[in-house]
Amino acid sequence: RVLRRDGAEWRAFNRYRKEFALSRLERELIFAGEHPVRFSLSLLMLFLALLALGQVLPLDRFVADWASWKPSEQLAHFSTLWSVQATLAALVYPIVIAFVTIFLQRRPAAETFVHMYVLHSGALAAGLSSLALLIVMAVQYVLLPSYGTASLLIWVELDAAWFLVNAVLTTYFLFRTVEFLRPEVQLNVVLRYAVNVALPRDVMRLNAFQVLAQSQSKGWIPAPSILDENKAEGPFVLLSQFAFRKG
Repeated sequence: RVLRRDGAEWRAFNRYRKEFALSRLERELIFAGEHPVRFSLSLLMLFLALLALGQVLPLDRFVADWASWKPSEQLAHFSTLWSVQATLAALVYPIVIAFVTIFLQRRPAAETFVHMYVLHSGALAAGLSSLALLIVMAVQYVLLPSYGTASLLIWVELDAAWFLVNAVLTTYFLFRTVEFLRPEVQLNVVLRYAVNVALPRDVMRLNAFQVLAQSQSKGWIPAPSILDENKAEGPFVLLSQFAFRKG
């Protein structure tokens, strides 16, 4: 709590943090890019929660024409959506990312710029979301013989909504990619990442020990320091940064 309060006070008066602040979407995409496993599990949990909610909602009222379709037409609609998503995931991300990687090879510290590009464009988040939808639809296709076309309505509605989200993320990814090819944008991206992500992490890491070092003077640790010249007889505590956070 003390660290969070200090961090909030620092952000309040730091004009550079305000000037180069990231938007909420940019922060979420960076978080998803740095925690891909957590992001993938979150997508799966959200889909399962919506699937459970869809089982108790009268979805057939919103798509009354679905019941008039033949099973073959319903399956064709599902397969078309699956094919379009597979095409986007297979063509857009590998080709574009490979092109940008080759383009950035001529720059010094190319690995750093590639890392910044992946976070800035949301490539990992958008790619994982597209891949997750493909896997979910593949599982649905395998389960079709067991559940039949009766379950296709809720599946297709959730898949279609997820596909629209992926389309928006893909558009955002392509826009950010074209934008990142400009040298001034590349430097701006590195600067904003340093100000909003790297620097705050270093400050919080160093401030954590500073707060711990002041714990004895503030009475949080009821034992004198070994460096205190006026310490009384009895046990004392030595606080050191050696092996900090390692026990």
